Amino acid sequence: MIVYHAGVPIQPSVTQYGFAYVARASVIEEDGEATSFGMLGVFASEDAALTFAIRSASAFVDGESLPKPPYEPLPPKSVSEVDNTAAGQRRG
Repeated sequence: MIVYHAGVPIQPSVTQYGFAYVARASVIEEDGEATSFGMLGVFASEDAALTFAIRSASAFVDGESLPKPPYEPLPPKSVSEVDNTAAGQRRG
């Protein structure tokens, strides 16, 4: 799907990831080159992810800061942190 904001084509996309939806977007320049934003955020619904992708790309077109997603996943734990947590649970 392509939507237009201020005459600029925006291509939002949503990918399902487990039980969540990941928002992404690209802004297509006049010369055909695209600026892609990668993962913009993780959402509980497809509609919320799509709306956020459009909102983020529109902010870029307007020269504004990109909005922050309502949820930012925590970085994955290292193997040693997982081992220490599991060991602590076994002892207790």
